[in-house]
Amino acid sequence: MGEIVGLIAIAWVIYLWFDLRRGNKNKEPILTTRDRLKNL
Repeated sequence: MGEIVGLIAIAWVIYLWFDLRRGNKNKEPILTTRDRLKNL
C-alpha cells in the first residue's frame, strides 16, 4: 500500500511540475485536482 501511495504522490508532483513549466497563469488544475479527490 505504501508503494502505491508513493507512486501516486510522485505522479501528482510531476503533473504539477509540468503544469508550472507550461506557465499556467490560473490555478484551475490544482482546484480541479482537489475536486477530483473529493469526488473519489
